[in-house]
Amino acid sequence: MPAAMRVGINTMIYTESEIRRIAHVGFRAAQKRSRKLCSVDKMNVLETTQLWRDVVTEVAKEYPDVALSHMLADNCADATGA
Repeated sequence: MPAAMRVGINTMIYTESEIRRIAHVGFRAAQKRSRKLCSVDKMNVLETTQLWRDVVTEVAKEYPDVALSHMLADNCADATGA
């Protein structure tokens, strides 16, 4: 075994209440601006972000005046030219 073995670990824990709190902040900010909210996630490779997307979609029902869209993080980076 090499002396300097590289290791990568992804550990993500989201609670529904945490996601709801953050979503409400986003929706309230959108109400003061363009009335549009884009939720960016990595649901194509991270299972935890499927929960994120599901909960944000549920919270959206409380804000019918805000248009919700979803975008994968990779596409978001491409869209900004990063």
